[in-house]
Amino acid sequence: MLSQLKDITAELNANNVVNVDVSQWQNCTIHLSGNITGTINVLGSNDAGAVQAVTDGNATSAANFTAIQGTNLATGATITAVAAAGNFKFVVGTKFIQIGGTNAATSGKIILFLNTPT
Repeated sequence: MLSQLKDITAELNANNVVNVDVSQWQNCTIHLSGNITGTINVLGSNDAGAVQAVTDGNATSAANFTAIQGTNLATGATITAVAAAGNFKFVVGTKFIQIGGTNAATSGKIILFLNTPT
């Protein structure tokens, strides 16, 4: 299995939102710990914000995000937003995911486990 861990805690707490290019991965599991402030939405987009003949776009310029469905690994419930600590798995079906929302932050950690089974 190919995998990567990515700690996005500082970026989320500073900006309330993080865009991540997940095009190389089949799964994204979000691990949240500590107290959550606001609601952390999980959105997806295939729009890189490209400008023809100028830029191909990237995670920073990505736009037009919509809710994507994941699974709470403790309960099996389907979710599109997170309001409490836990582990949440999303099957990657978009090039980019956006994690966060208005006033979204955590007193603990938010770690992404990105993987592709081999």
